[in-house]
Amino acid sequence: MAEKYFGDRSPINHVVSVKFGNGHSEEFTVGAVLDPPANNTMEFDFLLSMEAHEKIYSKNSTWADVVHATFILMKPGHGINEVATLTNKYKILQNEASPQWKTEEFKFYPFKDLTTRSYEIESGIVGSGEPQGVYALLVVVFMLLLLATFNYMNISIATVATRLKEIGIRKVIGGQRKEIMQQFLTENFFTLSDCRCARIFHFLSVFYAVA
Repeated sequence: MAEKYFGDRSPINHVVSVKFGNGHSEEFTVGAVLDPPANNTMEFDFLLSMEAHEKIYSKNSTWADVVHATFILMKPGHGINEVATLTNKYKILQNEASPQWKTEEFKFYPFKDLTTRSYEIESGIVGSGEPQGVYALLVVVFMLLLLATFNYMNISIATVATRLKEIGIRKVIGGQRKEIMQQFLTENFFTLSDCRCARIFHFLSVFYAVA
């Protein structure tokens, strides 16, 4: 966003005007520019304070209007079990105030686990999908790799078949089976030098073809 609106200039202490979904426009002074790492899953364009959010929308608004997430920063020497024990009394108050929406329990997730477990949280702040999708992609990738390996193995067998005279002459003049296998493995090593995993599967296929 900094590059989009300011180009090569520094946006710090510059004023930007933002128009919100309810039609309200507000001016803000840029206080900082964040450059999150590539593996960051907490996506955002702008960050505003809760005071600004309440001013724009409603005094009764809370962060639950945007996301169902509450972050708890523990002091050194304290654990989340202490907080979990204290939440029992809030569960009773919550159920008395809203008996039609009873709370069974409060669950806590370590910040470092949000990326892999955010699918368990409704309206979570971290945008990641369920692991089943990742597993399905891994299966597809493995099947494609396996298919490519078998295909290359067939090509290798056909190549060896066209060089039977060469192999026969080398054996007649004293060539050992081990040396011939090493030659074919070396040739295919350079052929598949761009893919380490493919090299491993290909070595096995050529070994099978020569043997």
